Amino acid sequence: MAAIAVVLDHTTATALYDPKDPFNEAVAAFYAQASGGLGDLSAPVLSLTAGDAERPGLLG
Repeated sequence: MAAIAVVLDHTTATALYDPKDPFNEAVAAFYAQASGGLGDLSAPVLSLTAGDAERPGLLG
C-alpha cells in the first residue's frame, strides 16, 4: 500500500468537524494512519485558526 499525504486546510477541517463528536474521530483516523507510517498528515496552523474563527470549538 502506498503512503498518502493529507493536508487539512481550514475548509477540510471545518467540514470534518462535528460538534456532536468531542473526540473528532474523522481527524483522529487520519492521525492514526499517519502515526502508523501509512501517510503524512499536515495541518497549517493559520488554516486551523481560520477554521476555528468560522466554527468556534474546532481546535478544542
